[in-house]
Amino acid sequence: MRRKVLTVYFVVFVLNRLHIVETIDLSGPDVINGYAVDNLKQCGRLCWYRSLCGSYSYRDSVSTAESGQYNCVLHTNQGQAVSGWMRYAASGDNLTNGCRPRSCRQTEVCVPSGSDFNCLYLPCPRPHVNNGDVIFSGTDTGDVATVQCHQGYVVSPRDASTNISCQITSRWTEFEGKCMQAEFSFNPSSDATFKEPMPWPVETDWAMCTRGILTDDADHAWFNLQPVASADVYVPFHVTIRPQDDGTSDIRWNRKVDGVFTAGNLLGVVPLSLGDRFSLTLRVLTGSVDVILHKKTDHTFQVPLGGADGADLSNITYFRAGGSVSFSYVNLISGC
Repeated sequence: MRRKVLTVYFVVFVLNRLHIVETIDLSGPDVINGYAVDNLKQCGRLCWYRSLCGSYSYRDSVSTAESGQYNCVLHTNQGQAVSGWMRYAASGDNLTNGCRPRSCRQTEVCVPSGSDFNCLYLPCPRPHVNNGDVIFSGTDTGDVATVQCHQGYVVSPRDASTNISCQITSRWTEFEGKCMQAEFSFNPSSDATFKEPMPWPVETDWAMCTRGILTDDADHAWFNLQPVASADVYVPFHVTIRPQDDGTSDIRWNRKVDGVFTAGNLLGVVPLSLGDRFSLTLRVLTGSVDVILHKKTDHTFQVPLGGADGADLSNITYFRAGGSVSFSYVNLISGC
């Protein structure tokens, strides 16, 4: 009788101590789940107690559950060991209890109780996504959850599915995208420079909004659409607002090729002087880009797309801006 009680206590202790880690960095569709356990024996028993498990990987460099990292990964097949891990086949050696046949369902874990056993259901863990919420009603196999990004964030790429489902392996299918920030608000400052990646491609019907104040350093404000974070060599779309002495500002566009800006193309003159608040919308149309500056009324200018003299907006991944401007708001997916 004492032996039976000790066996049950040990298995319950193991199940209580293990920590399910949702992010698995081991490659391959055969991964069931990752855990943090205290030793190799616990990892092996977790595999044996689950009929779906065909092998398990263990790494000695992370030896305790308190480390906060997983050191035990269960697999459905007999694949190769990953570098830094030892791979073992599922084995019932020295297990003289009711779990030897591993007769529980694939979605359950076997808990031995002397010569008998209990089958405990093993659901998917609570789903999580960075910068968003996951709406779900259940964690059973086949249940579907929906990702909703937080206010100011959007799903990227734009066509990524927002649904994930609980698999038989007690893991959620991978969220195909991520929640990227699209809206930014600031307390105006005199030295603001903005640089953020685009959550969506810059293509027909795309638009963005920038709001700010033209600051008092008598230079110019600039706005870039560029394919990389750095603007040292190539900028295919560069708009400037340059204040003049008569209380107006010139709006120009040009490009930066091989580290040198081309001659600026004058788009127009607007009634914008130092210290004025303004909003700037960039909107991609078929064959052109609308540059819309709003200060009491809209002033709209067009930049051609393509050709030797037009802008090239293919592969744009960053918006970068700065100079004589203090930002209050930026939206990378919608016009002002």
